[in-house]
Order: sequence, then structure tokens, then C-alpha cells
Amino acid sequence: MTTATYTSDHPNHPLHRLTPEQIEEIGDAFQAIHDEVKADLGERDAQYIRNLILFHRRLAALSRIVLMASRYPRRGCSAPRDSASRRSSRTWRSGTTSCTASGTG
Repeated sequence: MTTATYTSDHPNHPLHRLTPEQIEEIGDAFQAIHDEVKADLGERDAQYIRNLILFHRRLAALSRIVLMASRYPRRGCSAPRDSASRRSSRTWRSGTTSCTASGTG
């Protein structure tokens, strides 16, 4: 099933079937909805938006820190070892570096 898409200058566009008064009436109805919603907003909504912005800023900063820190290898990490030494110790692998746990298990 195909649906027809019309641009606003196409003769079959739904807005061409409306009179200017009907279009103005629709505009007034949308404006009334907008005004009602805006009047209903309060301090709780403002605080929610502020907290969301703060969360976003912290998340962006943390992601930058993680990206910068990922450029440098951690202490105790080295290039991958041969398979025999990997089997004999507990090893965590991340990308091309491996970190061996110290101590007894």
C-alpha cells in the first residue's frame, strides 16, 4: 500500500480544502493549548529541567575524562603475553593490553 505525500502547494493538500477562517480557528485552538500547558508549568517542572541539564553536563564531562584516561595504559598492564603464561595467571583483557591480577587467589 502506498501513501500519497503532498507538498503544501499541491492542489490535493488538505490545507487547500480549508477556508482562511477555518485555518485561523485551528491556529487559535493550538495557541489555547500552548497557553494552557505553559500556564500549568511550575517550579517542579523547572527544577526537573535544571536537574536534567546538570545530569547531561556531568555525563558529558565524565565521558571526556574516560576518553582521555583510555589513552594511557594502567599500571601493571603490559602488551599481550604468549598463550602459556596467559593460562597460568588470572588475566583480564581489554583491547590490546592485558592486566594480570597480583597476589594469590
